[in-house]
Amino acid sequence: IQARDAFDARFELPDTSGLSLTNISRENWSIPASTLIQVPKESDEFRRVAADFDGGASSIVRIDRIENAVWLMQYLNQKQIVDARLGHDDTEKLLFHGCPYAAAEQILQQAFDHSRIGRNGTYFGYGFYFSTSRQVSDRYAVPNPST
Repeated sequence: IQARDAFDARFELPDTSGLSLTNISRENWSIPASTLIQVPKESDEFRRVAADFDGGASSIVRIDRIENAVWLMQYLNQKQIVDARLGHDDTEKLLFHGCPYAAAEQILQQAFDHSRIGRNGTYFGYGFYFSTSRQVSDRYAVPNPST
């Protein structure tokens, strides 16, 4: 057993470069694409999300919801495991990930790609960075030039 002060994906994540869905099946599988749904400004969902941003929706241009059935099922399965392990279901926390618009589009289609770890920030080690503060994530977010 070896302990490190900081997470380093080069040592701690399995090498998946040779894996593909066709290795486990002769069928041609594809990962279902995510769907981006614009949340209507009049909806309860919009107001609820906007409340997390200083409680006001006046400066929010739009809110989009990502829908991906596969990711949702994976999330719900993991949540069930964590809830059971901790003995309660209050296990969710809203986290923010700031990134340029082009990176957000890639995340939408490909999820968080481990091969990209270390290309931007590595201050706290290799990995994906999230914050409980939207202000921290705002520093890394670059708006869509077309909005």
